[in-house]
Amino acid sequence: MTLLALALDTPDAEEAVRWAKLLASHVDVMKVGLELFVSAGPDVVRRVVDSSERPVFLDLKLDDIPRTVAGAARAASRLGIDWLTVHTAAGEAACAAAAEAAREVDRPPRLLGVTVLTSLGQRDLKATGMTADLEAIVDRRARLAAAVGMEGVVCAGTDLSTVAQAAPVLERVVPGVRRATTEPDDQSRVVTAAEAAAAGASMIVVGRGIVRAPDPVRAAVEVREELASARAMR
Repeated sequence: MTLLALALDTPDAEEAVRWAKLLASHVDVMKVGLELFVSAGPDVVRRVVDSSERPVFLDLKLDDIPRTVAGAARAASRLGIDWLTVHTAAGEAACAAAAEAAREVDRPPRLLGVTVLTSLGQRDLKATGMTADLEAIVDRRARLAAAVGMEGVVCAGTDLSTVAQAAPVLERVVPGVRRATTEPDDQSRVVTAAEAAAAGASMIVVGRGIVRAPDPVRAAVEVREELASARAMR
């Protein structure tokens, strides 16, 4: 089964809570990202949990020195979240420190290692000085996530087969999923919900395609129908 996560991509806590209440019965997970977290603070996580009664995916992509990443992971884990992202570009020591720190709470979240952002393509990576091809980078970072004891990875839908071969036991979360009628915006490697599910995604993340639709509830229902259709074809 592929879970549907709703990205609460807004700086406005009140708007985020309204979306969470409206769509709670139509999605499986609420995702709080960096913009909302920085704008509204940690309390917004608790408000989303209380208003939706859905598990929360806190997507902060922690990326710093090991001690700082560990401290941030420990603090975030105390918020009652169910998933937390750490960027594997921080390195093995930082990722391992985050995994260890998260396990210190009574109910630790599942850690997800971000591989390569969906907004980046091969040219973007080359511009930052990375000479390896994108597939090789995704492969190495997925293996790193598994090696330090993370529960899953975040990857583009186009990278699902690479992750499945590199670390088959890990959850595979696909962000930036677009409906067929939605523009890709700032994403360069996108797939539809059905494509992601058919390729083995454990969870997909949809934001603008639902909350900015004329009828968000109907849009969420249609995404779930896409997922169900993909399951039936597998």
